[in-house]
Amino acid sequence: MVGEHPPVGIWVWYADRQTEDGHYLADSLAALKEECGVDRLYIKAGDGPYEWEQFGRMVDPIHRAGMEAWSWQYVYGNTLDEMYPAINAYILGADGHVLDAETEFKGHDPTALITEIRDRAPGLPLWYSSFAFPRWHTTFPWNEFHTLCDGAMPQVFPGYGGPWNASTPGTVALY
Repeated sequence: MVGEHPPVGIWVWYADRQTEDGHYLADSLAALKEECGVDRLYIKAGDGPYEWEQFGRMVDPIHRAGMEAWSWQYVYGNTLDEMYPAINAYILGADGHVLDAETEFKGHDPTALITEIRDRAPGLPLWYSSFAFPRWHTTFPWNEFHTLCDGAMPQVFPGYGGPWNASTPGTVALY
């Protein structure tokens, strides 16, 4: 639709940590929405097969603030038990889930893991995030992730692999 912008999101690793001025993320949700235009928070919900409880504590406050609550987890590709953080996030009300797959996933096929998540969390948008430059990581299962997931979120950091403005368009084109 004309005039709409893609969701603006912030990735959060530790949602329960207190800031230097004594605030928690949950205290700032309205300001993130109103002052910064944030539509979506990506809260870490797992590492491999292990769930992080912080996601469950953040879903309702994020939704009350009018934002989407997405979960993310780091995946290694060595056990189907890695499906459990995604399934738990789905049960808790996640609006979407991101599989953060990096070095450990090289040489592994994500098909079984993604199929299990899709079977047990029907309708959950499932995206993946990985390296900024696919051509540097030829043993990563790019085609499988790209085919099986709903979208990709390349990890592009300012100053990594070239200046921000120069690397971003090239990365997006590679995905």
